[in-house]
Amino acid sequence: MKVVKPVRSTVDTMFRAKLYIFFSRSLWIYLAACIVIAYFQPISNYSKPLSAAIYFACISIIALSLYYLSAMLLAKKKPLNANLVFDEDSVAVDHLATGEIEIKGWNWIKKIDLRNNGVYLVAKDKRRMVIFLDRLTTEEFDFFTRIKTTLNK
Repeated sequence: MKVVKPVRSTVDTMFRAKLYIFFSRSLWIYLAACIVIAYFQPISNYSKPLSAAIYFACISIIALSLYYLSAMLLAKKKPLNANLVFDEDSVAVDHLATGEIEIKGWNWIKKIDLRNNGVYLVAKDKRRMVIFLDRLTTEEFDFFTRIKTTLNK
């Protein structure tokens, strides 16, 4: 089976990828850091748990603002307009602007995260690259489920 999906780098897609990384990894690091900070330096007149919550809210707002700014800059700096072609053996990136086709193996994909009728693909790249494919048909979703079980063996 072959699955072809268009991928465009816009501010929304970049921010969505950054949110995926934030909620899957960074959130817990920020939460642990805020608990430690609140334990040793609580806000005066507030309990330690409330101090941790305030610290966490402030740090999260700052981090999310920086993620959005970064998404805006990346969307302008590194535009991507491509079709991704997935088959049983490889992943092909067809760059529409240049006509160049990159053939990558499934070892290029570090993680496949199946969600409600969508798939997050985390690529092994110098920068963390997350590709979200939504509006998948049942056959396409089953294809990625098979690929995930094959890669996890």
